[in-house]
Amino acid sequence: MAADSMEIDDSLYSRQRYVLGDVAMQQMAKSSVFLSGMGGVGVEIAKNIVLAGVKAVTLHDSKQCETWDLGCNFFIRQDDVINHRNRVDAVHARVAELNPYVHVDTSNFSLDLSTDLSFLKRYQCVILTEARLNVQKKVNKFCHSQLPPIRYIGCDVFGICARVFCDFGKNFEVSDPTGEESKEIFIQDVTVANPGVVTCMDGRAHGLQTGQSVLFREVNGMDQINGSARQVTVLSPYSFGIGDTSNLQPYAHGGFFLLVKTPQTYNFETMEQQLRDPQVLTPDFSKPEAPLQIHAAMLALDAFQEQHNRPPNIGCCQDAEVLVKLTEEVNHTLTNRAPLWAELSRCLSRTARGCLPPLAAAVGGITSQEVLKALTGKFAPLQQWLYLDAIEVVKPLQSLLAEEFIPRGDRYDGLRACIGEPM
Repeated sequence: MAADSMEIDDSLYSRQRYVLGDVAMQQMAKSSVFLSGMGGVGVEIAKNIVLAGVKAVTLHDSKQCETWDLGCNFFIRQDDVINHRNRVDAVHARVAELNPYVHVDTSNFSLDLSTDLSFLKRYQCVILTEARLNVQKKVNKFCHSQLPPIRYIGCDVFGICARVFCDFGKNFEVSDPTGEESKEIFIQDVTVANPGVVTCMDGRAHGLQTGQSVLFREVNGMDQINGSARQVTVLSPYSFGIGDTSNLQPYAHGGFFLLVKTPQTYNFETMEQQLRDPQVLTPDFSKPEAPLQIHAAMLALDAFQEQHNRPPNIGCCQDAEVLVKLTEEVNHTLTNRAPLWAELSRCLSRTARGCLPPLAAAVGGITSQEVLKALTGKFAPLQQWLYLDAIEVVKPLQSLLAEEFIPRGDRYDGLRACIGEPM
């Protein structure tokens, strides 16, 4: 898709064009994205947003390729490890060849608390992976303060736990929150009254909410309502009020209505504001308290890394108990909190250095969807935290000796750190 002419290449984008529409596709073709961190999650995001057809992507990383990367980054090869290539240099050409319409460049400077962030002003969306929490907060605050705000997304995968955070600024307008086509629902009757009551044909549920608007077409008799949008007041699953119809002609027969889609505005807080009172999505209703429990555990992990300048050691029981204690302390500082889940903290500590490729792929895919929402204003965005865990995978493995999880210098070390050698 060429950004200059706005011509959409249907041989590449036909299915995506059908879902998003031309306006959203053109918005993407004008947008630039900064993506930091070329680990398992970062490379998945890079692949997805380049294939989606944004204008430009800057890939950032300052780390060298390691054998560990071979198990979670599908664009890093053995030669890259042997030659000590920077991760971003190793993946650059392989990402760029995915879509000739997208300009892909790289940077490998150190992104830390002393970095001047003014370079971010040329991007519409900034994504950080594998970044320390204090760096994420600084970058997010900068993005939130811009006019218009730069859309910010932070995501991490530590062993069996993952998080995604979104901040699209204040007054973020979404043109189509659901993406669903408006259905035609046929009318059985419209009363002449105040309010006039519309009844659906054959007892079909209308699925409306009070405050929404509907557009009438092909109504006979009360034809004054044709082509007009009227706000509804839901009376039952099969009927709703549309205001005063007492001065209109009686309804005769026929007609149908469509839901009028109206833009919806979302307001986001910064990461700093959201840390103590997080707004979380509950992905698994069998574990309704899990998101807040993972929130506390991962904040404790951030604190552990700040204190020790390293993640917890693989399979180390001492580090695990330190993390449990930190989680308890963090939990007490939260306004919105759940009971301590000590088992989760221990499993997180033992696996934090590892990477579950399926979890990284899932988080990368979810984050990529949020990038498209941020750039196009289509579909309701994530507000504001998503937490995932795979504790069911590692629960049966806790009886294994710590030696079963220790790295052995091959491409499976990241996976081995999570599920052990026997698995």
